[in-house]
Amino acid sequence: MSAYITIRIRETGQVTEMVPDVARAMLASGVAERVDTKTAARPESAMREPAAERAVAPAQAGPTKKSRFGR
Repeated sequence: MSAYITIRIRETGQVTEMVPDVARAMLASGVAERVDTKTAARPESAMREPAAERAVAPAQAGPTKKSRFGR
């Protein structure tokens, strides 16, 4: 059993998987309709493709030693 519920948002036609509590609220309000998972289109995702690599910032220089009292 899947932990998510597949629904279709009526306004946009987007098929997506939602957390059960959110999906039930959307179904009850009439914003979405439940979709049979066997006939449904592949659920959409916000990410087009998985990120190949992560951005890493270059190492930062250590703290500089400041002179005390203007010396």
